[in-house]
Amino acid sequence: MHYVSFAVYITVALHAIWAGSDTERLYWLYVVTAMSMLFLVILRLITWVFDRRAQPADAPPETA
Repeated sequence: MHYVSFAVYITVALHAIWAGSDTERLYWLYVVTAMSMLFLVILRLITWVFDRRAQPADAPPETA
């Protein structure tokens, strides 16, 4: 379910930029939100990788 939201966000963002009726007025809003989303996803992936490396191999996985 959560991964589907990424596909939906990308689809909506591309539609807004290429076919939206407000593209001319709101172009930079679309760009800023897309860059913010990209930054947060990359940050999450980096922290996930470093968290996995810091965890000992024989330790049980954390559940959140």
